Amino acid sequence: MNIEMQCRLITDVGCVRTNNEDMILLNGEYYRDQEAQQSYTLSGEARFCTLVADGMGGTNGGEFASELALQYFDQFLAQVPGGLSDEDFHEIIDRWAKHAHLGIVERGVQQPEYSDMGTTLTGLFGYGGRIYLINIGDSRTYRFRDGILKQLSRDHSMQEKYPDCSYPSSMIYNCLGGGSPVEEVFADLVDITDKVLPDDRFIICSDGLSDMLSNDEIEDLINASLQPASTTPDTVQVLVEAAKKAGGRDNVSVLLVHFISVG
Repeated sequence: MNIEMQCRLITDVGCVRTNNEDMILLNGEYYRDQEAQQSYTLSGEARFCTLVADGMGGTNGGEFASELALQYFDQFLAQVPGGLSDEDFHEIIDRWAKHAHLGIVERGVQQPEYSDMGTTLTGLFGYGGRIYLINIGDSRTYRFRDGILKQLSRDHSMQEKYPDCSYPSSMIYNCLGGGSPVEEVFADLVDITDKVLPDDRFIICSDGLSDMLSNDEIEDLINASLQPASTTPDTVQVLVEAAKKAGGRDNVSVLLVHFISVG
């Protein structure tokens, strides 16, 4: 598979928090309280990684957990052997999630000030000439195509699991670390290779965006930013600023992956 993609990201502390617990991993580079733009051309079975992690656990714990999770995945993807069957690959991803969970929990045991730290993780990665969506928690991956935004990831939140209850939107039942029993930790993994078309845009974000703006509002903002006459064509900046204008109660991290060509 040959892929040409352009990536744009911003990770921002927001308007209320004093520290940023989010982190973005983009092809081996880690970002927090930063913005960046990169273009990539990948061929054959070249691997790539575009992930957002939203840490939980206080001033330092959340920062530590999100960084650990992304480091664990980055190292895993570089070392996992090629040529695995689809069944074996899903199994090894499941083992990775449980291993990463235990790694974060153990660091919390070693350093008690981080005992409750945990993190979500979502985004896209490439392996074996395929494109995969991975999701743990309630950060989100969307696809924007032909003016329409579609949420591809599934929120592992209590509100989503029990839609008639009054659980707060931030309460999740699946994460890396955070005190969850290891046997209950899982990663949603979907092969989306055949569903990616040229000019597709994927929005990967922490809930600092999705809790402040509805899906319809995000869709409208993307459409407006892509209009030829737009005075604010930077889609990622538009989304982050809109989330902050709506209150910015949490850290806001947005990674846009634009597939220029896929074939």
